[in-house]
Amino acid sequence: IKKSYFNKINCDFKFISQKTIPVFVPLKIKIQPFNDLRHFTDFELDFIKRFNKHIDDYVDGKDIWDIFEQLLLASKNINNFFDYNIDLKTLQGLMAKFTFSIFKYSKLINELKVFCDIDKFINYGFLYIVNFDIYSYEFGLIVDNLSYSNFI
Repeated sequence: IKKSYFNKINCDFKFISQKTIPVFVPLKIKIQPFNDLRHFTDFELDFIKRFNKHIDDYVDGKDIWDIFEQLLLASKNINNFFDYNIDLKTLQGLMAKFTFSIFKYSKLINELKVFCDIDKFINYGFLYIVNFDIYSYEFGLIVDNLSYSNFI
């Protein structure tokens, strides 16, 4: 599969239309943290289960990333273009729950790369956090653990 094809797919997955880089955080997010708050719809949960991903009380960002890679690889052999596009839109909504964006020319990018899987950045254009010393569900990006902490 050509890298340029992944770049096209990545353009379709843009969450903010400026020159930004998406940062994927493979956290476990609770499906329903409170009785009146639910982070995932039944449609999204059924979509995840369709890819043989186990769901209890949480959705694992690693599973969402695996689905992303599966769909990219399957794109060469799609039988139903309409269903495939629905899957991509559903996945885009799921990935948005695990993604934030930073400006492309921010000094922060080089510091974040140290905590990320560089292969995923090269292949997909996403910074994929693997070291959670810099990110938590409760506080988001922990800039105190970066040497350049002038992040807004």
